Amino acid sequence: MLQFDERMKFIACRRMLSGTAQVFARTITVSDYEELKAKLISEFGRMRTMNEVYQLLKNRRLRPDETTHRYILDMQEIAMYSKITEDELIEMIISGTGDTSSRIGHLFPARSINELKEFAERYERLRFQPPLGSKQIAIINRNAASALQPTTHRSNAANATSVRPTAAPTMETIRCYNCSKFGHYQSQCPLPKRPANSCFKCSSTEHVYRECPHRTTVAAVLNANGMNDARVEPISEMQMPPQFNQTE
Repeated sequence: MLQFDERMKFIACRRMLSGTAQVFARTITVSDYEELKAKLISEFGRMRTMNEVYQLLKNRRLRPDETTHRYILDMQEIAMYSKITEDELIEMIISGTGDTSSRIGHLFPARSINELKEFAERYERLRFQPPLGSKQIAIINRNAASALQPTTHRSNAANATSVRPTAAPTMETIRCYNCSKFGHYQSQCPLPKRPANSCFKCSSTEHVYRECPHRTTVAAVLNANGMNDARVEPISEMQMPPQFNQTE
């Protein structure tokens, strides 16, 4: 690797300046590299506020003429100017793609930026392919439902066995990008259209889903002897374990 002394670094740095930085360099008097570096940092090194960074991230969109990988790197660079959590950045990156098709589902499982980049490779290959038709979606749903549906046997009153019929094809594997729920597409969502980069729970643009004050935690309790307890909500028979549905 080439080794430059301070004078060579000073000369090279001044020659590489362009635009506003070049004009600024002509207005100051400096004699060495460290002094030039300090002047440039003082003039152009202002830190951005949290609101400025959020606005830049919201305005940055995936362009048709760039790769998903380059887009993610640009979003990372913007986020470096503020303390934004990785989860928030991932949500903003996915939202900034502007993709409302089922292809965007390839990015949802990402729990880190590195995972997002890995999933983006698969997404990039499918990005410009035409969306699936209704017949293709029906076939995919039918195959997925068949794979998830177990074949079980249940004894009847005469101890005869019968095979449980296979459930009809469902949309359980499809996720709505508007409300983040499973069972339908964004175009079929019954809820109002969510603003871009807004909270999945309440559609507010002031916070993200992980900080939403309206989030609730639901817990189901099964207690064979506590169905009358005020702390235990009744659970329908279909949700009860088999040992609780047997008659004496």
